[in-house]
Amino acid sequence: MYGPEGFLKNIEGKLAGYSWNLVEHYSNLFALNVTELHPDHMITRNYICQNRFIPASEDIKQPFNGLLHKKPALSVSAEILDHSIPCLGFTIEERFHINILKDSVAGLGLEVGHWLNEFKQVLYNNKDPDSEFEVKYGRQVLSKKIFILGDLVKQIALITPGQKVSYIVDTAYSKSNKGKIIELAKNANHLFIETAFLERDRDIAEKKCHLTAWQAGSIAGKAGVKQFTPFHFSPRYKGLGHLLEKEAMDAYNRHSA
Repeated sequence: MYGPEGFLKNIEGKLAGYSWNLVEHYSNLFALNVTELHPDHMITRNYICQNRFIPASEDIKQPFNGLLHKKPALSVSAEILDHSIPCLGFTIEERFHINILKDSVAGLGLEVGHWLNEFKQVLYNNKDPDSEFEVKYGRQVLSKKIFILGDLVKQIALITPGQKVSYIVDTAYSKSNKGKIIELAKNANHLFIETAFLERDRDIAEKKCHLTAWQAGSIAGKAGVKQFTPFHFSPRYKGLGHLLEKEAMDAYNRHSA
């Protein structure tokens, strides 16, 4: 779990609202790994259920440079935005995308199954294409076939550029926030962005630290995103969501490069 400054205190406040008197007998391990973000560092604290969610060890303090989580297949980044309190915006980005050609899989006499997850993982781990890859398939009777990894890739996979998806909600419109969002969502395949008010109600948006549809659409256009979804409409526009969507799209088209 990740959150802005004050997140650890809030998590501990929630946990303190319960009596964890029986959890030491639980056989399954359940733990919360909670990270609080600050402008230049992040603090991680571990809470184990069987220990009544008392912090299990010393805090782990690391530099924060925007990157939250990185795996061979993808990474997750964040920005700290201003909503009168700190609030996080997120981006998830694949290194590359692996499209499985199911007809080609069947053409090799193979079945779609868990082995495809292993197949993708070795590609993300940059395994030698000249190495052997064993395919195990079949439900009742287990069958095995061995392929040269690079040859199998050519036959059953289409490698395309990775997808990038960004998510922005609860943020005021300011020069700082706008710059951070544009950089975070730059060239994203899809941006989900709050569109709380119409531009005609900009004064209300400013008081509540939210974006108008026009502001959201212009940010999406300046970020060069390929597609975006306006959401988080104020209840005052019940039944009028199409107006927010149109205003956001008009701004997007006007500000797209």
